[in-house]
Amino acid sequence: KAARVFPYPITQPGVYQQVKRLEEDLGCALFVRGGGKARVQLTAAGRHLYAFCAPFFEQLPVVERALRGGAYGGVRRIDGAPMTIRSLLPPWLVRLSETRPDIEVSLEEVDVADLERLRRGQADVIVDFIEEWPSWVRVQKVASVSTFLVWPCGLAEAREHELPIEALGAAPMIAYPAGSRPRELQEMGLQRLGLSPPRSTTARNADSILGFVAAGLGYSLLPSLHPEGPRAEGIFVRRLDFAEASFEIVAATHEAAAENPLVQALLAVGPSEGRAVSS
Repeated sequence: KAARVFPYPITQPGVYQQVKRLEEDLGCALFVRGGGKARVQLTAAGRHLYAFCAPFFEQLPVVERALRGGAYGGVRRIDGAPMTIRSLLPPWLVRLSETRPDIEVSLEEVDVADLERLRRGQADVIVDFIEEWPSWVRVQKVASVSTFLVWPCGLAEAREHELPIEALGAAPMIAYPAGSRPRELQEMGLQRLGLSPPRSTTARNADSILGFVAAGLGYSLLPSLHPEGPRAEGIFVRRLDFAEASFEIVAATHEAAAENPLVQALLAVGPSEGRAVSS
C-alpha cells in the first residue's frame, strides 16, 4: 500500500529496503507488524520520528507552490550612506511594506560603498554613489544629488541666495570626516569656489553640520537629495552649478540577483523620477 501511494515510482521491496536502511542507521526499530500480514504499526521510536517529520512533509506542497511563484518572504540586507538611509530609504521601505510585508530589511550604514560585500553575499543591495563598477554588478538609478553652499543667516553679508564668496574667506568650514565621499566633494567645491578656510570643524552627518552652521560656527558644502537643498532654521543655501557638484545615487546588486524574487520586489518599488524625496 505504501508503494502505491509514493509520489515517485517505487516497488514494495524498495520501500522495505529504505525502511530497513533507516532503522539500521538509527539503531532502532521504527515499525512492528501486528494483527495480520497487512498490519504495520509504529514503535515508540517510530512515533517520535513521525511527529518530527510529519509537519515538514504536510507543509511541503505549500512551500513548493511559494517557491515556484516567488511568494515567500525573508530578510534583505541593504548597505547605504547616511544621507541615503535618512532621506531616501524611509519612503522606499514604506512602499515595500505595503506591497510585500513578508520582506524584512536589515540596514547597514557605510561611509564607502564596498562592492565586495555583494560578491560575498554580505549585502543584497548597495544604495550609494558608485563611480564605476565591474561587469558582474547591475545598477539602477534611484536618485540625483546636488551640492549646496550652506551659510548662517547671521553672517554680516548674508542674504538669501546672494552671498559674496569673499565674505567666507576668513570663516571656518564645517566638514565631513576625511576620506569620505562627501568630504572629497567638499574639497572639490572649495577649489572651484577659490576658498581656503583657516580651520574646520568635523561632523559625521548632515544634521550635525546644519546645526553647527545655523549656530553661526561656520559654513559648509552639503550634498542633498532634495532639489531645493537642505532645510534647517537659521541657514541660507545656494546650489553649486559646476558639473562635479551633481551625481547619481544607484541601487547596485550582484548579477545573480536577477533570479532573486525578493531583491527584485525591493527594486520594483524603489525611487523613480517624480517620486518625492524627504528633505
